[in-house]
Amino acid sequence: MFKPFIRSAAMVSLAMLASGQASAAPFGTLTFNTPFAVVSPTDSIDVWVTFTLDAASPNLLLENGGEDTNGTLDSSDIPSHWLSYTRSYLNTYYGGVDDTFSTFTDPAYPYEFDFHTSQPDSLNFLDMYSLSAGQSVSYKFGTFNPVGGMAPAGTYQFLDTGLTLNLEGTEEGQLTDFNGDPVFYAAGDYLLDLNGDTVLDENGDPVMAMEGDPVLAAIRAEFSITMANTGAAGVYFVREVTAVPEPETYAMLLAGLGLVGFAARRRLH
Repeated sequence: MFKPFIRSAAMVSLAMLASGQASAAPFGTLTFNTPFAVVSPTDSIDVWVTFTLDAASPNLLLENGGEDTNGTLDSSDIPSHWLSYTRSYLNTYYGGVDDTFSTFTDPAYPYEFDFHTSQPDSLNFLDMYSLSAGQSVSYKFGTFNPVGGMAPAGTYQFLDTGLTLNLEGTEEGQLTDFNGDPVFYAAGDYLLDLNGDTVLDENGDPVMAMEGDPVLAAIRAEFSITMANTGAAGVYFVREVTAVPEPETYAMLLAGLGLVGFAARRRLH
């Protein structure tokens, strides 16, 4: 199953910017619905964002399980070395830039993050979807849950999440075994084509492979086009977590309420 992902510099992606550059891929803006709020230490914090497809952008249109983009993409958007294009689907990423809420590698952070993937308020994994240029859609990106049920008082922030159009296809690569190790030809092996079929010569006889050569195959490939990200706006998602009152504070509060109640009763008599 495909998962929303953490953004990495090693990932292949194409930033689609609304800078007047022509492109067949959709592009727009992404903003936090509520950039700042005050919450309690035990609150789970939902992150909602709004994606607006730029008025100059091509329409976002995925049909037939993502196999037909109906003009959303053209050959310039698909890596030139790919053998075939299979489908597209929407996905989101968590950049973690200047993040003080959570990371996926350090358990010392005060919050755990969960991507939101269930419908109807998620765009993750949708391969049947349409949005016209100039239109907007709000979706729930995910939730920060306090570790151990309570987060320390303080101010927490993060900057970067994005909405991507993920492409799937095939490319030429080295075949690997069940352990992920590369496969090489041994003495006496027949040469295989990219589909795993034996290569035949002009007489219809199998062609011998060279020992030690890599076995090549059509392997699954992915490519992501970033249509928009919140980091482009430079606005952080910020939550101020209030402190839990000390026990003596609760006692003073209850005493104060008792005095108020007593005064109210005196006025009634």
